[in-house]
Amino acid sequence: MFLVLAIQKLGASLLRFGVTVTVRGLVIWHVLTRFLVILCRFKGCWRNAVEAYSTTAENPLKPPA
Repeated sequence: MFLVLAIQKLGASLLRFGVTVTVRGLVIWHVLTRFLVILCRFKGCWRNAVEAYSTTAENPLKPPA
């Protein structure tokens, strides 16, 4: 009986830890991508990246400029 309770307690704490780490990771990922998007827009490379991607998507054999 004690072993079952210990395993349940361990599982619950591991689950809580996993959820915390996942949420923290998602928040960090969101902040980093937002920062990169703002940085790219500020530097003006956002439009160039989109143009390069659209030309590559239209013609995959054409090397990007």
